[in-house]
Amino acid sequence: RPISRQFILLAVVLSVVLLGSLLFARSLAVPLWHLARVAREFGSGKLGARARLERRDEVGAVAQAFDQMADRITALLQGQRELLANVSHELRTPLARIRVALDLAADGDAEASRDALANISTDWGDLDRLVEDVLAAARLDLGSAEPGGFPLRRDAVDLTELADGAFQRAQVVYPDETLELDIEPRLPSIEGDGALLRRVLDNLIDNARKYSEPLSPITLRVRRDGEGVLIAVIDHGMGIDAADIPHIFTPFFRTDRSRTRKTGGVGLGLTLVRRIVTAHGGSVDVKSVVGQGTEMSVRLPSVSSRSSSSSDARAQFRTPKRDSAQTNAA
Repeated sequence: RPISRQFILLAVVLSVVLLGSLLFARSLAVPLWHLARVAREFGSGKLGARARLERRDEVGAVAQAFDQMADRITALLQGQRELLANVSHELRTPLARIRVALDLAADGDAEASRDALANISTDWGDLDRLVEDVLAAARLDLGSAEPGGFPLRRDAVDLTELADGAFQRAQVVYPDETLELDIEPRLPSIEGDGALLRRVLDNLIDNARKYSEPLSPITLRVRRDGEGVLIAVIDHGMGIDAADIPHIFTPFFRTDRSRTRKTGGVGLGLTLVRRIVTAHGGSVDVKSVVGQGTEMSVRLPSVSSRSSSSSDARAQFRTPKRDSAQTNAA
């Protein structure tokens, strides 16, 4: 009968809708259950837990975002562990030397204790630089996570004055070294944190001195580069192996595996250089030949080039409300 046929057709339609709804609900519930389980595992400390859902819908987008977040958190935790391990390692050697010097002084051996105590100032300087470098790196890392960009001062910086100051400081600290200054006249001004940019030049000169032969010339060159400025520190030292160049900006990495007092340092100098330059919208390039020397080049945008894209450039800077002494302390 027609009425019976209508009931049968309605029952078939309802059955199909119900079956489709169940399948659709299952297609959502299963990946969501899997994502919830992975989130619980990751929260319990299993840092390798990942959703890895190959879907093109919204659930797949959520799973991909979770995996990216998990990768970022894992990298941060791994970096924190490596930082603690490396700082502990770097602290152990100078503290051990200081302890030996104090033990010799307590034993009453005047000549031996005099030689040992003479090195305490060097060890103290190593500890002081380590603390300053770690604090500066932490400041840049924290600033990158804050809304509004890095907490840098935004001032017009005269590169001629900046380079001349770095050259004068290097001559005082390293009176026996051969230093050369080559500055192009009428350089454009750049916008940034003068205290941190001074640290960039000091670290590059110090790094060049460590890996150069005595009396080997070190050149600080400043040139106009298109709409920006190019700062280069050139040495004629041992050079960097091609396999080490991708790693020299890694915290605590040093090309001199012996960690002798001549090379000194704790391996944070170039790390800070790249982070500071990146915070100012610039870049760092390395050219090196083993046995011939190394050229470290820093490119920074000028004030005029920043004004052409002010929305992007200003996002990298935020004038801090805190006391400016914090910038100088870094």
